Amino acid sequence: MAIVGSPVGEAAAEHSGSVGSEEVVEVMTHSTADTEQGTAAVDISYHVGDSILGLEVDIVDDVTVVETDGFTETSDGTYEWDERTSEPTISVVRDINQSSERFQGLDFADAGDWVLTDAVETQPRFRVSSGTDVERRVVAKSGDSDGVVGGRWVYVGDAQQTDFDAEGQQITLVVSDAAALPGSVDDIRNRIAQSSSMLDVAGRSDELTLFVVTDPLRAGGLTTSAGTDVWVNNGSIEPPRTTLWHEYAHARQDYRPESGVQWTYEGSAEYYGFLLGMKQGDLEYHRFHDHFADADDEYDSVILSNPDTWQGTRADYELGGLAVAALDSEIRDASGGQTTFQDAFRAVNTHDERVTEEDLESFVSDAAGTDVAPFFDEHVHSETDSLDVPAPTTYDASNDGANPRLDVSDTVVEPGENGNMRVTITNDGDETSLAPYLTVDTPATFETSGLRVDSQPGIASDVTRVDDGWAIDHLEPGETVTVEYEFTAAPETPHEAHEVGVAVTDMSGQGDASTAAVEAGEVPTAELDTVAGVPVGEETTFDASASSDDAVSYRWTIAGPRDDSTETGGLTLDYTFEEPGEYDVGLAVENEQGLTATTNATVVASDQPTVEIDGPEQVDPGEPVTFEAIVTNEYGATDISWDVFDQTADGPTVEVTFQEVGERTVNVTVTDEYGATGTASTTVAVGDAEADDGTEDSAADGAGDGFGVTAAVLALSAVLVASRIRRP
Repeated sequence: MAIVGSPVGEAAAEHSGSVGSEEVVEVMTHSTADTEQGTAAVDISYHVGDSILGLEVDIVDDVTVVETDGFTETSDGTYEWDERTSEPTISVVRDINQSSERFQGLDFADAGDWVLTDAVETQPRFRVSSGTDVERRVVAKSGDSDGVVGGRWVYVGDAQQTDFDAEGQQITLVVSDAAALPGSVDDIRNRIAQSSSMLDVAGRSDELTLFVVTDPLRAGGLTTSAGTDVWVNNGSIEPPRTTLWHEYAHARQDYRPESGVQWTYEGSAEYYGFLLGMKQGDLEYHRFHDHFADADDEYDSVILSNPDTWQGTRADYELGGLAVAALDSEIRDASGGQTTFQDAFRAVNTHDERVTEEDLESFVSDAAGTDVAPFFDEHVHSETDSLDVPAPTTYDASNDGANPRLDVSDTVVEPGENGNMRVTITNDGDETSLAPYLTVDTPATFETSGLRVDSQPGIASDVTRVDDGWAIDHLEPGETVTVEYEFTAAPETPHEAHEVGVAVTDMSGQGDASTAAVEAGEVPTAELDTVAGVPVGEETTFDASASSDDAVSYRWTIAGPRDDSTETGGLTLDYTFEEPGEYDVGLAVENEQGLTATTNATVVASDQPTVEIDGPEQVDPGEPVTFEAIVTNEYGATDISWDVFDQTADGPTVEVTFQEVGERTVNVTVTDEYGATGTASTTVAVGDAEADDGTEDSAADGAGDGFGVTAAVLALSAVLVASRIRRP
């Protein structure tokens, strides 16, 4: 039975005059007027040619028959024409909201202000003296409003309709007014037109109706088995979602698979959904690679040819897509790029019978020009072994106007150490360079570490390692990306210049090649003489030593409370710190090869310590008194030393007993660990100073009437609270 969508608004009565004597025309008129939301009234009428001897109709779908005109229901549920009524009709009411068989959500829905539903499935049978044809035409109406009819599906509601041609296929794009497009109608039209051109697999209906709808339909999309209608949720259109391409690939599948081939239905749609998006520049290679890369591990217990092992999972999508990708790569390799999986796809679509596992293997083998049975045995008929995602250079896109160019910098590395080489890729062409793929050919003594994007000049990019190279983002005309190739030179690498080959090739086969020199040289060493600390404000000399005899620069850096840098002509730096604190003094010595030695040391720039004495100004003879040193010193450690009558004591405090009347002097000195000192003195009146005759005979040795051992005794008692005080 042919299913033909009639022009919008075409009434059923308009068919009656064009019915041939040996034809039956079935017309369905949908209406949501005067029905509860979620249901629709459908009038199924027939126009019968003069030579038709009888007509019986079975209604396959679950509907409620509310009225018939010219039909009588038989005991087995069939509706039989009375052979008198010129336009017999069966009127039904059906539920529109239909849940997806596999995913959560609705495949069809009555949203209130719009409806998307499928036609009621019927099976007309008739008797005629010779061969005849049954033509089915569907008319959608809602009160006074017309709907849009595809080959099978019906949309009722306000929408924007655009018609265009894609490689001879007439496309009707219907965008519901309730569905906000993430892009434009032109975006969708261009993607479908390009996809039609890129998929040379036959299996294309003459007309395709693409409905863009929105919630409450589920995320994703759906395609009729005949490839005449597609709907896509507007939330699933914008890349990196691949739904639009996936559903279009379904619309190009015109075959009936047996059980062992069912995995190819979603597998090939998933693969071409990603591949079409990537070849059109809307999807990065990284997304394609990441989607399929782990499917062989995630579904390692799945046997693709046995649907029972993957029901309820997405294995047929993801592992099936990976298997199709791998088969495509095998075919391209075996044929030298002359054939692809599309050739097998085309053979499947034009096969008149159900497609068996043997048929599929035969079609793929024919495309490859070699027996692919081992692949099917290893990856399809048994739990799959490891499968690789093809590199972007596997494919043959049409962006011949792209022109990726290389600029590679020479570099130097020390044997046994890590090195890096800067590579700049610029698209000098007028078309997008699709997934530029970089390879680096290094000598055997160099081991690849990776590729890192340097996004400072140019643009940012993702990087995907695949096979022996790296894929980066598409490059629009004029765009530049800079990457750093990281490697390790083996310890035995000779001290000489080594040639490294670099090449870039995109999906269109456009590319460039260059070479760079990696010089394996000896990195110099340097050592800075240790200087523990220096006083602030005093010039200090820093000395270093280096092994390099061909040094070209000496760069000193000072990092701390105040940063500084300078270059000198040698290994000596005279420097004065103006602010106290802890500093990192560094020296970088660079030789003629560009190799650098660095050395550094921590230096404390100490402030000048000061001290004050806290103690009494007058004491009685024989009375013990205590003096305390009040030290100010922010950086470094200090020692405190007391001097009274040439006798000394250490510590923050000292206890003294004066025996004779008179004026006495107490001295204190503070010394930091770098030799800076501060001093203080205080005079103490002992008793009545005027009674002192000033005699000091024997004061030095403690003898005599004034300050001798018997007449004047000096008692020093140092309370050593802490012999050294450290200040932060």
